[in-house]
Amino acid sequence: MDCTTHPGFLEDGQLILSFGSFLICAGDQRILVDPAVGKIDVDVPGVARPKGGSPLRNLAEEGLSADDIDTVVHTHLHLDHVG
Repeated sequence: MDCTTHPGFLEDGQLILSFGSFLICAGDQRILVDPAVGKIDVDVPGVARPKGGSPLRNLAEEGLSADDIDTVVHTHLHLDHVG
């Protein structure tokens, strides 16, 4: 892959690692899979800069709040999914 065609993958010469979650809407059920790290901005010196998102804001953009989530599923317990 040529990183010049995807400049969003690099910032100040470091790889940007983005973590997210999935929202499954099945009938009247709302299932949040791997809620992610939330707000985080740290450096792995010389390698990468992991950045988290704003899960509550993202839910609000879908017209939902945390109270609207019926089930939370963790596929595994790494920091990028449960922090």
